[in-house]
Amino acid sequence: MKDWSNIVLITCVSIAAIVEALQQALAGATNITPHLPNFATSPRWNFVPLILLTTGGTVWLWTRVKRKAEPALESHTDATQSIGQQESGQQLAFSKYLWNIAEEDSRNMEQGVQFYWGAASTYPQLDAIEPYITLRVEFVNATVFELRVDHLEGRIQYRNSPLQQVPQIINLAAVSHGNHCQVDFRQWLLPETARTMLAELPVTLKTGNLALIFRYTDHTGTARSVRCGFPDEIFTVSK
Repeated sequence: MKDWSNIVLITCVSIAAIVEALQQALAGATNITPHLPNFATSPRWNFVPLILLTTGGTVWLWTRVKRKAEPALESHTDATQSIGQQESGQQLAFSKYLWNIAEEDSRNMEQGVQFYWGAASTYPQLDAIEPYITLRVEFVNATVFELRVDHLEGRIQYRNSPLQQVPQIINLAAVSHGNHCQVDFRQWLLPETARTMLAELPVTLKTGNLALIFRYTDHTGTARSVRCGFPDEIFTVSK
């Protein structure tokens, strides 16, 4: 099968030689030519050897060029497959690396939410008709997950007693990996509590029973939450 082009070439050369020999023989036999059919003595037979030689040579040359190109194509294909396998291996290793990071973060979520407790601040409106204090905390999401600020649990204490209402978060937010966020929440006060605070300023609030709840979806697609408790005395209310 590999030498079929040689067979074609030899066949075409042989037939061309036979046709050429017959033409030479008929050219010398002038007494026979008048008795032959018209197609046998047609001038078109002069082109047959040329056509046969051209056909055989073209087929032979085409197969040689193709054979030389096939090893290069196979080599290129092998190289491409090798590169693809290397890239797949690298992607698999990187995916495993990311998975391990996500596993580690999921086990230590409280450490991954990094608060700047020293930056905690208050914005009191104690003399308003409906008095309140806006409190602010700041944190950075050092986990690989997107965190959603959800709600607060617990009560703020003043004079060792919990305030009447649970603080309300003002700005619910979704925080991506590596981003900084400020969370503002509002503590509503009874008028008499606000008047007492005004008379005692500066006042330190106790927040040891307060916690901020985040929700997130982990690397397995499971919805989870993390509870971050507050230190006890980080908010000081002053004029």
